[in-house]
Amino acid sequence: MRYPDSQTDFKLFRDFVEMNNHQRSEAILVLFDAINSRGLDNVTDLAEITGIPLESTRYMIWHEFPKHFISYQVEIDYAALGLRRWMMEFTPLKATSGNKLQNGVLGGGAGVIYSAKVVPENSHLAILAVPFGDQYKLWMEMEDLVKTGVIKNYSLREIRSMRKLSFNPSYYSLRESRWSFTWKDVERYQYKIKGKSSEVLSDAKTRTDSAIFDYKDLLILREFQKRIPKSISKLVKPLELDHFNIRYHYNHHAKQAILGYRLKVVPERPKELCSFVFLFSRENGEDDALEMARSVALSLPFTDSEWETEKEYCWAASCPGEYANELLRFTRNKFAQIRGNLRFLTLDSTSEFQGTVPVQFYDEKAHKWSYSPKISSKGPNASFQELKNMCRYEVDRRCLVHETSPQNCTVSSCPFVLCRSPFTFSE
Repeated sequence: MRYPDSQTDFKLFRDFVEMNNHQRSEAILVLFDAINSRGLDNVTDLAEITGIPLESTRYMIWHEFPKHFISYQVEIDYAALGLRRWMMEFTPLKATSGNKLQNGVLGGGAGVIYSAKVVPENSHLAILAVPFGDQYKLWMEMEDLVKTGVIKNYSLREIRSMRKLSFNPSYYSLRESRWSFTWKDVERYQYKIKGKSSEVLSDAKTRTDSAIFDYKDLLILREFQKRIPKSISKLVKPLELDHFNIRYHYNHHAKQAILGYRLKVVPERPKELCSFVFLFSRENGEDDALEMARSVALSLPFTDSEWETEKEYCWAASCPGEYANELLRFTRNKFAQIRGNLRFLTLDSTSEFQGTVPVQFYDEKAHKWSYSPKISSKGPNASFQELKNMCRYEVDRRCLVHETSPQNCTVSSCPFVLCRSPFTFSE
């Protein structure tokens, strides 16, 4: 940490050092809120809001918090980019074809931004980003897979609104770097937000402001999704663009598609993570059921995203294995009091993949999307780099190979990624 440069900085530095544990914890909570509302563009602004010295703020964001397994992610306005998100569930006809088909969806051939295997049903869940009006192309591909006997059935539902959620720091001990709460705490928080959950619903809607984006803007957004840079200049090497070009595109275009920044807890042991997706459909006439369902979902410590389709309210949650049974028990008990139907999907966390903006479908010369999904049971039509970009360990900064020698990434033979089935690569 650098020594304070001015008398004002020195006073702030001294005051921060002299804070007791409670005061420092309060300052950290204010910093969390500031990151949620202001993002990470201007660390000086965050320091002024929190009253924490600038160098202390910078150190905490980029060094201290990651040591406590806290990471950051951006939320992209897909609608502003001309993309609509769709939720797909499908079941392979034969167990042996399941892994191959899922890999085909993951390989970038359909615009997947999330995918996972559902256990023990041997079905699959995927969320895809598809250009406006082009969903029929995806539908035709899936229909062909049904006719040829590759999959048994599938469903494709439009996602009307979707957003990522930051973790609740009151449930997490920064000192011990682990979750620290009781289910009574969760219940009290649920009652606290019960009347406010309908207000939060409007925040989940994406912006509809018209904007113009090009290929370079999409590349910048993709890099932000993979790993938020400490400064824009850090993108010069991966994008092979000059500093001024990148800064211009970010400030005038790409930045407009970033809805906000979210904080998440990265698992210390990713292979022991339990992941679930919950889907709730209310009964006709039960207008308050959705509000009750959302208050439960938003009160849970491990909820990291929520979305709505025409008939269902959905949310995703990931937790350490020791919390899984209690999470399901608490959720079941709460929904036993709500009129509607709740189902949940247990996901194979080792099969989870996080994708990015599907830049492969953007025609740089024509300046428009050109969607041509290719889903095959024989394997993905994807390059090595495309699959690496989707690796959850790479995205979550938990890849040990990346930390030691990035050039030695072995996604094609990585035991973390390929513990289920081999991939097919195209150079």
